[in-house]
Order: sequence, then structure tokens, then C-alpha cells
Amino acid sequence: MTLLLLVAAVPQVRADLAPGALWISANNLQARNDIEILADTGVLHGPMDAWPLPWSAVSAALYRLNPNTLTPLQRGAWQRLMAEMPKSPACFDTSAAASVAVQRGQPQLRWYAPAPRGKNDIQGAIASQCENFFYALDVSHDNQPFDNGANQNRLDGSYAGFQAGNWLLLAGEENRWWGSGWGGTMLLDTNARPVPALELMRASPVAFQTPWLSWIGPWSLTTFMGELNDGRYVPKTRLWGLRVAAQPTPHFQIALYRTALWGGVGQANSLSQFWRVLTGGNALDNPSDPGSVAGSQLAGVDLRWHWLEGAQTWAFYVNGGFRDETHHIPKKFFPLFGLETAWAGDAGASQRLFVEYSDTTAGWPFTNGIPINDTYENEQYKSGYRYYGQTMGYPTDNDSRMLTAGWIRVNGDNQSLSLLLRAGVLNWDGSNVPPPGGNPLAPERIPMASADLQWGLPLGPGMLTADVGAAAEHPQGQSRQYPLQAWLSYQLSVSP
Repeated sequence: MTLLLLVAAVPQVRADLAPGALWISANNLQARNDIEILADTGVLHGPMDAWPLPWSAVSAALYRLNPNTLTPLQRGAWQRLMAEMPKSPACFDTSAAASVAVQRGQPQLRWYAPAPRGKNDIQGAIASQCENFFYALDVSHDNQPFDNGANQNRLDGSYAGFQAGNWLLLAGEENRWWGSGWGGTMLLDTNARPVPALELMRASPVAFQTPWLSWIGPWSLTTFMGELNDGRYVPKTRLWGLRVAAQPTPHFQIALYRTALWGGVGQANSLSQFWRVLTGGNALDNPSDPGSVAGSQLAGVDLRWHWLEGAQTWAFYVNGGFRDETHHIPKKFFPLFGLETAWAGDAGASQRLFVEYSDTTAGWPFTNGIPINDTYENEQYKSGYRYYGQTMGYPTDNDSRMLTAGWIRVNGDNQSLSLLLRAGVLNWDGSNVPPPGGNPLAPERIPMASADLQWGLPLGPGMLTADVGAAAEHPQGQSRQYPLQAWLSYQLSVSP
């Protein structure tokens, strides 16, 4: 049995240890569920496909709502978000948090729900925000981290920055989740640890006022530049990301993504080289030159349609990546398709069901004659699209096909229960790229199925969370395996 003991002094935060009031962090399962309910029922406007999500993107709309005009499904979501949202629009007192964790086993495949990253962890954090300036300092030590070669001392979750108009500029190490999927996303999710980066984002997705551009609807933009300092084949490789999203109609949102590995020790690191990365071109005319290729680039798209049938919400979404391009036209598609629905339960509760199918073979649906072991690999950056041995994209890594189904229930009193089921094949073709690249999760073909059950219970001034997971795997040429994992947490929330 895994044991995770968590003690925290956190102002109005349910699912994150970090006590910052700036945004809703990735892996806050309950807050994301409630945000999507209000967005899909027309209460909130703007693209809600990427996390962390600044509170400023939703706070004004939440304050304007009259709960007497809301449906039971909307009212429960609104009440939970209002209880979590920071109350002061100007300054927040410095807050503190602390935790200690001990566990055995580890999650087989991470998804949107929170999960620990190590076996023995001690952590402390402080955060503050006043007017246009904000910071969070999150320091942790883990003598047995899950990530290969990861530092025992970490600053994951730390950041500092300021707001200028409708823009946030910050530096830090914050988890990102880009896409509508719950089981994972194709370009950026929380499977790997957060990358230290300098980031610029819109604080609120307000629409253009000019009639020439107002048809785009509410829109958001995020871009960052980070450095992968994890002992790679190319040391100090840079990671650049760009996301632009919009909601041109009340029922449809679209987001376009790009990421690139570029620069690093022994590579071109100039502004002109980054311009070539930005424009998708080659850096030099000689392809055999180590600095000629403008990095390992991925493109992505996220499309989401949502509608109402009575008081029940429905949404269909596509989150996909592109491994290559020809004449600036993306190709080698690898997709995730999802369908979800949410409805009101009794006493202010909400329930959500989702089903997703993912295929991380670049070139879907044409699997004959296309390169395998290609999606998250690169000849120039041989460590691949990974950080500390974990893919920064979908958690199954290369050439894996997975069916995922999930159920989330959140009660009016903030008690929650979630169940995630997966079945599929990791590394379906059974081959792999030699080190330092290659699928670290499945070097060989592994048919597998897994289940993960998580329960959150308000207890006293805090939240008690229990999680148990089990899997059945059959690695190629080996006997069947049945890995288990479980953990228990308690998070204490105290307003300053």
C-alpha cells in the first residue's frame, strides 16, 4: 500500500499544492470539470482548451452570474468555482504550503487527475500576488523520483512575473496541458515534469473590437521558450512553444499549436536560427551540416464542438499532431478523438463521461509504408521529444494505440469520485529506436489494460484523496505482469 501524507496551508486551493492565486493549474480535475460545464452551457466564453488557465479569463463572468437563473448543473459548478476563486481583485496575502509524501509503485499512465511523481517527497511553498506582480516559490526534495535521472531537489510549480494590460509575462516551471483530451494530449501535457521557461500569455480571451477581426471571437495566445536541462544527447536543448486559440461561434473552438526542439550545445543558437525555426525552414543549405535542420518541430490542432440536448452537455473533440511538413503543409498526422457528456446529479452534483481513442503512429490512418518509431524521435536531437525520460506528448509515447474511458462525479459538497479505464497496445509494431532515443515506456510490444480509481473527500479544513490503480500487461516474449499502485493524500486549505 502506498501512503502519501500531505499537509498544506493553501488559500482556496483544492487540487494543487502550489498556493498561488494567479491561475487554475493543470491537473485540477474538479475545477476543469466545472469550467467546461459553464463553457458548454454558454455561461463562459472563449477557448478553454489549455491549462493553466488564468482566473482573469473567467472571474468577471463568474461574478456577474445570478445563481437564481442557473440550472442545477450550472449552479453546482458555479458554487464550487466561487468557493475556490480568490476573493480580492488587488492583493493576496503571502500564503504557505508544506507536504510530505511516501509511496510505493507509480501510476502506469498519467492522465488529467493529479498523481505523485516520486516515492519519498518533502515539499514547501509560498506564494503572493499584489496588483500587477505575482510569484510562487515551490521547493521539494525527493530521494527516489520516478523520472529517469531527475534532480532530487526541484522547483516545479515555481514562477514569478507581472501583468501589463491583458498580458502576463512570467518565468518559472509550471505544468502545461494543451488540448481537449482527458487521457493525454499529443503535443504538451503533464506526463513529463514542467520545463523551466519564459512565457507570455493573454490574461483574458477578449475578442477584437474592430469589425475586421471581431468574427474570430474570444481568442487567446500563449508562447514560451524553455531549456531542457536533463543530460540530453544535445545538452541545453531549447524548447519553444506557441498556441493560438479562438471561439468563432458559440459552439465551436479551434486551437493551433507548434513546438520545436532547437539550439543547444554544438547547435546554432542565434536569433536568425530561431527565425528559421519560427518560419519552418532549414537553417543552412547543406543538410549534412549538424546545424542545418531547424530543430525537431511538431504542429498540432485542437477542434471542439459542443452542444446541449435538454440540460445535458455534449462535446466531440479532435486533438492531433503533425510530425512533418512539405512546403509548409503539415503531414504525418497522429490523432486523439474524444466524445464527452455531462449532466446534473442529485443535490448539486455533476457527472461526466468521456471516451477517447488515440494513435501515436505518425501518418494515421495510412499505416502501411510509413515510418514507425518516428513520432517523438529526431535524428538531430536523439533524446527525442522527452524530458527526464518521459514524453512531453501523449503518455504512451511512440506507436501506441489506446482506448480510454472515464467517469467523473463531483458532489455539491465537493466530494469527488473518478474512474479511468484504458485498453490498447503500447509500441504495437514491437520495434524501437536505440538509445538515447526510443520509447522508454515500452521497448517492445505490450498489450495492456488498466484501471484507476480516485476519491476525494472534504475532511475538516482540508481534502482527503485516495487513489488505487491496477494493470494487466503482456510484454512480448515475457509472462503476464500485474502492476499495482495506490496512494493517499491529505491537503489542508487555510485562507490567510
